[in-house]
Amino acid sequence: MRILVVSNLYPPHYIGGYEISCADTVEFLKKNHDVVVLTGNYRVENQPEPGFIKKEPWRILKYIDYLNGNALDKHNVEKYNYKKTIEVLNCFKPDFVFFWNCQKISIAPVIAVQKRNLPVLFSIGDFWPDVYEQESAAAYIKRAVKNLLPGAVGGKLKLKYTLTPSEWVGKEVVRKYRAERNYVVPRSVHIPESINRAESNTVRYISCGRIEPRKGYELAIDAFSNLEDKNFTFHIYGNGDEEYVDFLKNLVREKNLDDRVELKGKAADIATVYEQNDVLVFSSLATETFGRVVIEAMSYGMTVIVPDRYGASEIITNMRDGVVFEYGNAESLLSCIRNIHFDHELISLLAKSGRETVKNKFNYYTVQSEIEKIVLEEFRLQNKRSVR
Repeated sequence: MRILVVSNLYPPHYIGGYEISCADTVEFLKKNHDVVVLTGNYRVENQPEPGFIKKEPWRILKYIDYLNGNALDKHNVEKYNYKKTIEVLNCFKPDFVFFWNCQKISIAPVIAVQKRNLPVLFSIGDFWPDVYEQESAAAYIKRAVKNLLPGAVGGKLKLKYTLTPSEWVGKEVVRKYRAERNYVVPRSVHIPESINRAESNTVRYISCGRIEPRKGYELAIDAFSNLEDKNFTFHIYGNGDEEYVDFLKNLVREKNLDDRVELKGKAADIATVYEQNDVLVFSSLATETFGRVVIEAMSYGMTVIVPDRYGASEIITNMRDGVVFEYGNAESLLSCIRNIHFDHELISLLAKSGRETVKNKFNYYTVQSEIEKIVLEEFRLQNKRSVR
């Protein structure tokens, strides 16, 4: 089967787990299918036109700023992306289209595919459709004005068939976008066959991910500032919002934690980071749809601490294969840290159990095989419906 995958970014360019998971699925599907990726032109110059390449991603779609761009710019990008999507459809002739994150590449690729009535599936890893589904009076006026422009790309996003990484996102997708069929399949990771864990008498905590306010790193810093035992380190890996980075560094100084808490920047080798540390603190304040970094850390034998809301809370069972604290509550996080900090054996047991959980529920082959089954089933069901 010929499968076209559409995503705003594609590795090596990515923001987080959404794009990485897309690439994981593409590589798996390529084993049994002819798969091509259509994505944005981030950091790309002189990309060959469709027809000159077959297996490499077509990095040709332009980006649009739906919050700040002017109407003419948006209109021109939509026209361009619609035209390029049509060219790809004509060249590749896909049997099935698999949409991932479409934020900033406009609704045009979706509209182009919908007009062909091709079987589709939307992997919803965040709520990017909200940008295109605004119901305010201003949004209606903007759409009306846009439709007056020559060559306007118009139409409504139809999210009938969806795939979500957690139960809570699935419920939201059905509620907000009125999906007819939603499948819940978690993210996956490649599990290392062996891990070389570095032992230490100091309990080594880390956080990993994009550095931005909604990730809640200050919550963890506040909790560690009140931990009585000072035999610990807490390192934060990642880059992002420079103002927020400066805020966190100042907070570390104010809490007199300079000798134990450090912002390390982006890790050159995240696998080694996991192996050389003991506990991952996932203190995010965002409405996380999953939490790929959590299962990554678990696969390398780390104990994880996660909030009791949103996607990450569905990954573990409290005190069986990880630890759960009350979302947004620094005191609750501190209490959870205290529960394991003085018990190295408990940390080890939770880590071992967590690694087994990943092997059983989140391993690459099992998860990707399930996604492939869903793609084939949707291809069958939607073709059967179109015949009727």
